[in-house]
Amino acid sequence: MNRGKKRKLKIDTWKQTVRKHQRDAGEAYISSRNVPKAALSQPEEEKYPDANNISFRVYHDIFKSKFNLRFGLPRSDTCSYCDKLFMKLCSTDDANEKKKIEIESEIHHRKL
Repeated sequence: MNRGKKRKLKIDTWKQTVRKHQRDAGEAYISSRNVPKAALSQPEEEKYPDANNISFRVYHDIFKSKFNLRFGLPRSDTCSYCDKLFMKLCSTDDANEKKKIEIESEIHHRKL
């Protein structure tokens, strides 16, 4: 029995599992209702055996600190082009590229 004993946390294993899931997901948006169960669909259960042990809080913290991703509802009052530009802007580190995207976004908003 483990009365009074804390279970050993497998933080490093969990981080690897979250990284692998994020890499394999290929989606810009993962519903918070499906996290971390998003990795546990029947065919993929073997790929992520440790995902059953990951709490939502740990998954959230790893995504926020390591990948700078946000959790929440998708924006419903924006057009798909605006969403595409926003994702490009968030994913690039190049200052020139960011400036081009911001200009493109401004031109798009002026047309509306």
